[in-house]
Amino acid sequence: MALNYRNLDPAAREYMLEEIGLDIGAEVLYLSPWLTVDGERMWPRLLLAAAERHHDGWLEVRLSGLMLDNAPDDARQLLAESEFNRFYCRAICRLSLDGMLGFVRIYHAKAMDPEHPARGEISDRINRLCDAQRVLSALRAAPDVDSALGLPAGGRSGLSVSIP
Repeated sequence: MALNYRNLDPAAREYMLEEIGLDIGAEVLYLSPWLTVDGERMWPRLLLAAAERHHDGWLEVRLSGLMLDNAPDDARQLLAESEFNRFYCRAICRLSLDGMLGFVRIYHAKAMDPEHPARGEISDRINRLCDAQRVLSALRAAPDVDSALGLPAGGRSGLSVSIP
């Protein structure tokens, strides 16, 4: 299921496309080790198409058949969700900076299971304001939203950012 992107509008999509283009141009676009050769070839176009008109759920479906046979069951979802969210967060940071706000608000973008609410350091981050330039720089430096938001890297917190 796709994350809930609160500010996914045409302006955010435009910045997402620019940010993806920056990574492609610098040859630093993240390629999952679970992608097949065809998957590696198609990944940039699929990611751009998702940013232009769709969401991470659409991207996950398009990755079917493009992952190695020994990839974990959730590899498609993890790649689609984490990378779409990362570029979305980069776009929101840029929108905040352009609007002279300078901050973004952390929120839980993943549907919550009422029996398993966010806990500990994840719930401590929700509604916190973060410096947009710092988050943008961290997201450009490493492909991990969680670490950019002050959590241990590699998690699947479901956190994202929005305009305050």
